[in-house]
Amino acid sequence: MSRVAGTLALLLALALVGPACASDERRKLPERVRVPGGALVLPTERCGDWFLVEATLDGEGPFRLMIDTGAEVCAVHEGVADALEGRRLKRYGAARGSGGGRTAIDRWVRVDTLRAGEFEAGGFDVAVMDLHALTHSLGTRLDGVIGFGTFAGTVLTFDFPADEVRVDIGELPAPDGDTVFGLRSRTRPVVPLAVQDRVLPVLLDTGQRSAFAIDGSVHDELSFLRPPVVTGFSLGTDGRTRVRTGRLDDDVRFGRFTLERPVVTRSGKGSRIGTALLKRFVVSFDPLRRRVRLTRDEGDVVPAPPMRGLGCGFDPREDGWEIVELYEGSPLLDAGAAPGDVLVGLDGVSFPDLGCGRWTAFGEDGPVEVTLRRGDESRTAEVELATLVE
Repeated sequence: MSRVAGTLALLLALALVGPACASDERRKLPERVRVPGGALVLPTERCGDWFLVEATLDGEGPFRLMIDTGAEVCAVHEGVADALEGRRLKRYGAARGSGGGRTAIDRWVRVDTLRAGEFEAGGFDVAVMDLHALTHSLGTRLDGVIGFGTFAGTVLTFDFPADEVRVDIGELPAPDGDTVFGLRSRTRPVVPLAVQDRVLPVLLDTGQRSAFAIDGSVHDELSFLRPPVVTGFSLGTDGRTRVRTGRLDDDVRFGRFTLERPVVTRSGKGSRIGTALLKRFVVSFDPLRRRVRLTRDEGDVVPAPPMRGLGCGFDPREDGWEIVELYEGSPLLDAGAAPGDVLVGLDGVSFPDLGCGRWTAFGEDGPVEVTLRRGDESRTAEVELATLVE
């Protein structure tokens, strides 16, 4: 990958936006990207398996944004948009969320300069969306998401093992079907992936925690070693989707890599690989040239451990997670939980105080003390994660 000394500014031609954007005058890709020195590490923090970055928008902020390759556009919460009100665009439209569906958007703002550390991107439109549910789910303030296309003209690398995100001026090698693969779009990293007897378009999505989700119409026709069971909800910018999860009865090849009898969930629409699987790799994206490269130091065979969890579906709230559904085998059933109860604490720490720690509080070994609230009454119980899919 080439390194260029000094300050570089890449001017991306308006033609890169494509007919869909040009027709409604929205600009999903930035007009310019600036990477001083040709390479830098973004000032990110890890929240579970997600990367968040502090950034300013036209000098306002800083705001906390998730770097979400599953998002077709950048999006900000309504409060952030209010600070940028003078740049409001009176247009209507829709954008694809990480779940694959299109979300209607009736408010947009133009951003002249997004700055995250020394990285700058400018001259693009940002959708205004209600992100309260995502904030409550994450456990930390989330002001918006930085979409995949924002990094067009750079190589964006998620180095999960090193806990860092890097941006380089340069390009990835041409696709070789081994570790480098072609993408279908500059605004979303979708790759073709053979699953049993069909080839699926699969989104590589750093905004979703699930390991491997497959479009429902396909999932229902696959052959499983462990039949699918309901395991919970998937939450994205386009809503909540109930998922069923099972273990495939054969391997999935991804270039040189073998996904060994992967555990897959049924998604409402679209197929995707999320951070629970991506974190086993170093993943580099080249949006402008529609390429992605995966590398890994732990061998070419990627095992899929059993899926463990609490066996329920939650609705995230500011004070905790409200239980919506409980499934057979859930350890919370033994604790006397019922739909409507709210999980408000883990090991004596309230959910607001846990922040991102809620994603690491449940270890593989030993129980954890949960605090459940029903009405005005609270109680505690020790539970261990159940094996939902062997």
